[in-house]
Amino acid sequence: MALIKKLNLGQVHLLGHSRGGGVALTVAKTHPEVIKTLILADSVGLEALLPDTPEAQKTAQVTQERIDTLRKNLAAGNVELAAQVFVDSLSGPGAWATRTPAQ
Repeated sequence: MALIKKLNLGQVHLLGHSRGGGVALTVAKTHPEVIKTLILADSVGLEALLPDTPEAQKTAQVTQERIDTLRKNLAAGNVELAAQVFVDSLSGPGAWATRTPAQ
């Protein structure tokens, strides 16, 4: 927001992608005067910024389940299983299998 004002851009088209969606939404909520268009593309983590709705509660529950499973697998010392389950839960079944060793 400071950059938008510093450059004297007026109202802008603000795009937030992935976790940047939360940043863009926060800017829009706190400084709506600088927003012409808000675009949230493939945004994650927005449930923390949305009102308490059944959808937000379900998303929070799924997120907590992912974290609990990750912790359980890490505590058991199975790092690769922890990574596999976590990646597959975020990107879809089989996503881990398509990754290279470097990834």
